[in-house]
Amino acid sequence: MPDAEMKKSVKSRPLEIVGLRDGDWRAKRKELMEAAKAIQAAVNDLRALWLKAHYDAGDHVKVREWLAADRAWARSDPKSRGPRVPCPVRCWPKGLEESCRKALTLLHPFVHSRCLGLALRIEAKMIQSAPAPKSAYPRWMMVLAGCGGISSSVNPMPIPFDRANGGLIHDGGNWRFWVRVERIPRDGKMATSRQLELKLKTNGKHLHGLRTILERIEACEYEFAGSKLCERDGKWSIKLCYRMPKPVRVPLDSERIAYLNPAASRPLDLWIDGVPEGLRRRGDDVIHLRRQLKEQRSQRRSAYKDCLSAQRGHGRRKWEDKHRKFRARWQDFAKTYNGQLARDIARRLIEAGVGQLVFYQPLGVRARRRFLAKAGKTDHDEKWTWDPRARRRLLSRAGNLDPSCDPTGWDFFGLKTALATVCEEEGIRFSVSKLGGNDNEPKDLRRTR
Repeated sequence: MPDAEMKKSVKSRPLEIVGLRDGDWRAKRKELMEAAKAIQAAVNDLRALWLKAHYDAGDHVKVREWLAADRAWARSDPKSRGPRVPCPVRCWPKGLEESCRKALTLLHPFVHSRCLGLALRIEAKMIQSAPAPKSAYPRWMMVLAGCGGISSSVNPMPIPFDRANGGLIHDGGNWRFWVRVERIPRDGKMATSRQLELKLKTNGKHLHGLRTILERIEACEYEFAGSKLCERDGKWSIKLCYRMPKPVRVPLDSERIAYLNPAASRPLDLWIDGVPEGLRRRGDDVIHLRRQLKEQRSQRRSAYKDCLSAQRGHGRRKWEDKHRKFRARWQDFAKTYNGQLARDIARRLIEAGVGQLVFYQPLGVRARRRFLAKAGKTDHDEKWTWDPRARRRLLSRAGNLDPSCDPTGWDFFGLKTALATVCEEEGIRFSVSKLGGNDNEPKDLRRTR
């Protein structure tokens, strides 16, 4: 698929590796770790060679003189000063990157040349584009001027690869990934390499979205981009990167209206031409995070209750510090989730050519009965919904006395704001219909409760 039809942003998805098709996976993991350490050494050697080449050419003196002249030019009178003189030193002079790559290929002969070349290319771009702390000049200029040090990698680095030395294999209902990461030199002949076929964890009801992505990459609907082999805590995975095509822009029809309703059994229902459509998000991550924060709060409460008075800190409200962090984490998650939902809805409306969206914003009891507000909660967590005193006490602790705001539920107002922003960018008319309870509820939406 041509690059002109692709988005500039690249999306990624982790793929867990469970073993090899043929061979000992435990022994192969050690070989992959050796390749990752070789990539780390090559990246550190590239930084050292880059710095040595500039010092041998005397570029550090030129950069320091140019910085002094440029700062004097910036302090001078704008009306009387002339044009700004560009820096005479380039980060990567002509031929320097190629000579470094050839030298490092000879220095690390057992790493696949494609993996090594991709790692060095990524690092070269990082050296050129990295910003300097506390300065408007690039970091490489500050390094040559003696105002900063060059960084180094202290851990094994991911092994990059692309379509030239990696790809997907679909065998019935199972997925594998073939990749070449090692180089086998031969006397008097061209070097060769062995192909590894890695088994992937793709079966399970919670991995349906992952299988859909792999099927679309195989069908060339998504473009396979450069990916990485990563290791963490002894487990290896593939950071799969891909590009999605831009949605087909159908002329928007302002007469067609779509209705968005927060449902009780799933996050949202999008009604287009009288047909409800569930979005791709089933709400599992909402349930998981809400239960996780509840468990952490209970553990913190029991640990705080049993510790000595000297360990509790000072101040009557000291015990609330951790709870404020939990509340802030939930608010950050809800804000991010609302933004993702808004973009998904706008993309679906553009594909269908719908030019108007009506959002049924729930209020009061109806808001507390929606999936986003109650998923993952127990009856004890819902006590404040029927106990006025508990609800008033909870609202006062949260620092919000507005009875229409639910600090433990979902920010439907934030969802409305995100939808309004995205619709304005895409040219979609947006309106809101507030529903406070059973009254004034549209007949076509009552069955979704």
